[in-house]
Amino acid sequence: MGAKVDRSDKGWEISVTPMYLTPKGRGLFLTPQAPTEEDEEKGMLQLHQMHRDIVFEYPDGVEALAYSDRCQVQGMYARGKVITVQGHPEFNQEIVTELLESRHAVGIFDDGMFKDGMDRVGKRHDGVAVSKAFIKFLLED
Repeated sequence: MGAKVDRSDKGWEISVTPMYLTPKGRGLFLTPQAPTEEDEEKGMLQLHQMHRDIVFEYPDGVEALAYSDRCQVQGMYARGKVITVQGHPEFNQEIVTELLESRHAVGIFDDGMFKDGMDRVGKRHDGVAVSKAFIKFLLED
């Protein structure tokens, strides 16, 4: 789509990570099944992450969905064309634990990063809400 994608100078984003939703992101992801009233009020979504590459800017013609402290492009939407999130709605605690352990074992993640990720890996995440939004997108006219 023409946007720059490269390694982030802010480092890895791992484990369950909060994202701040834009108005469009709130409309797509915060539905009655949204996990907590507190997150709805703050306009936040929690999603498993496992990346250090980022998209640096939004391509023309898409709407921003979310951002985090380390990654300003956390999702984008264009009706009938594209819906994306940077995180992994398909990941769960077991998958991310295995990734954290294996990357720690070979030195990709140092002890501090590993501990930080493990401290958050079991937190509630909104993968189901994001997956429902993806299905709704596929069914749009």
